[in-house]
Amino acid sequence: MQDCLAILGRGDFSETIASQKGAENDCPFCIGRKDNSPRLGDTITILNGYRAGTSGVVSSERNQMYGDGFLIAEDTDSETLIRVRDDLDLYVQKDLAVAAEWMAPFKIEILFIIDELSVWFCNRNLRSNNFLNDDFGIIEIIRVCWEKRIAITPSEMSSVLNAHGMPQKYSSSFEEKFSFGMDCLVAARNRKPVRKWRLKQ
Repeated sequence: MQDCLAILGRGDFSETIASQKGAENDCPFCIGRKDNSPRLGDTITILNGYRAGTSGVVSSERNQMYGDGFLIAEDTDSETLIRVRDDLDLYVQKDLAVAAEWMAPFKIEILFIIDELSVWFCNRNLRSNNFLNDDFGIIEIIRVCWEKRIAITPSEMSSVLNAHGMPQKYSSSFEEKFSFGMDCLVAARNRKPVRKWRLKQ
């Protein structure tokens, strides 16, 4: 079975049941996963990769020469053109690239990883009428957060999962398992999460 680290950053931005729920809760990443066809002159913000947070004005039609993508001119420099590809870049209209209240205070590139984890986990568990809440998925979230050194609290992580389809009644159980798992990994490997990626509030 494919683990969640294997899907991170692979460019599968198709809309799913979990991303639909995220979009309903104003998740900018999930809004970007919906059918998103910007027109010439629209201003978009890239949400993933090393260019996460970069905004620009759409300055070309879609073209195979651009990898079935288009060009944008950066807000800060109208002469700098950036190629945006639908298979590699997640983007959203600039005025929708706003963090929802339930989102943890991280830089946008870290928020993207957290969102990918949440969509992956909730898609796994929303395949039946009842939310499955499988331990394998929770272990994978713990593993990725530890490997990526993301200093997210148990309550922050559960809030993101709630916004993508995990019922509130599972929050307490998830938070206990997440806290225990992270504490065990940090103690065993002496490798703490990096707090500098959190935004000051």
